[in-house]
Amino acid sequence: MMPLLRTLRASAGGRWVPAIFVAVLIPAACVAPALGQADVQRTDTHVFIDGPSPHRVIVERLAATVDAAADRLVVGRPIDQLRAIQGRLEETIGAVIDRIVPGYTVGGVALQLAAVTVVTVRFRPVGSVIAAVAVNPAAPTVHERVLPLVIGPVRADAPEAFRALYAGLPTAALSWAAAVLEPLAREAVERRLSGFTAAIRLRTEGATLIADVILAPSDSRVIRGIAVAFRSASVPLIVLDDYEAQVAVMADPLRGLPVEFARQRVRELAAIIDRALAVFPPAVQYHIVASSVLEVGEATRVVVFADSVLYRARVEAQLSIGTSAPDPRISMHLGRMVTPALEGFAELHIVPTTLALRWAVGAGYALSPSTTVGVTYAPTNRSVTAWAATQLSGDVGLRAAWDFSRRSGEGALIYRFNEFLSGELVGTTKGHFWLRLVSNL
Repeated sequence: MMPLLRTLRASAGGRWVPAIFVAVLIPAACVAPALGQADVQRTDTHVFIDGPSPHRVIVERLAATVDAAADRLVVGRPIDQLRAIQGRLEETIGAVIDRIVPGYTVGGVALQLAAVTVVTVRFRPVGSVIAAVAVNPAAPTVHERVLPLVIGPVRADAPEAFRALYAGLPTAALSWAAAVLEPLAREAVERRLSGFTAAIRLRTEGATLIADVILAPSDSRVIRGIAVAFRSASVPLIVLDDYEAQVAVMADPLRGLPVEFARQRVRELAAIIDRALAVFPPAVQYHIVASSVLEVGEATRVVVFADSVLYRARVEAQLSIGTSAPDPRISMHLGRMVTPALEGFAELHIVPTTLALRWAVGAGYALSPSTTVGVTYAPTNRSVTAWAATQLSGDVGLRAAWDFSRRSGEGALIYRFNEFLSGELVGTTKGHFWLRLVSNL
């Protein structure tokens, strides 16, 4: 049997012994102080538990209760006169504690009367003592598809933290100990689940404590709106835009999630949308592989990268600006993947100012995910062009081409402003330069 608490003093503001019990019992145990006699200045409390040790916060609360009761009985009173009634004082302290601490009974009280009076109290648990703890997390405001990400960490980690808090506590003591331990239990949940707080509801089945943990956002910073944007190198955006509403529905489980939580679990949340995209009928029909990137905030943006593994199609409107700039044109590209890296394609170019139509065929080969080389043949003027394109970063790229018929080359530095618009600084081997704006339709 070992001491469970260092010496503890409770301030007057923190005492929780009802004054009415002490007021009734004090007159029988107190005597008027006499002049010239030494008085008790303060008390020094030691608590021992006969049986399982509860959490230190519970022991501290028991010690504070003892300290408050003992202070009212002995502090400021002559030591010699208190020695004459020491037995009655010990009985009075024990009776007071027994009345106001459910779940424990006082096994003994001992006073060592001095200027600093040492009060030693032994407690015995009454009834069943908590030996096991089960945690049942719930999040009523969270969508069922996101729910495993929310309750999973609580279900996995919280039981151990709750056992450390509640094990060894008499079930009858929960009437007052639950409120003492709830802030620590809530903190244990919040450490494991950013952006959430918890309400703790306790019940017992024999020696097992069942903790129902009700999770909710800790503040008002939650995902309220969702916008969808598409990016694709193989599917025209005018086609993908028709599916914006359906993709927004796939992302709807994110609504109401705390922003802080969503930012920490952004990959898992994006994977939920990706799984829905994988079985989306148009994606299956056109062999489209889609993945999403989340830009999390109260207004969350879902950027979907969608590309077909079999087809390459795009429609572009090009406007060139400069003294040597070519006429504006609309380009349509349609390709078919022969192998995962080799594409055969046909292109149609329309010049609105002259209504000229030009077409070409060619092939492209992907050397890496960021670099492609190819060759194009234009039957109209029987020209053959070799070209290469590389992506330096997410928005910056380079393109170079050599026309064997004209014996001239062209290069471009490309910057994509967004999924719809990019700009190109174009130069040729003949010293001509211009700026080209490309709208991805």
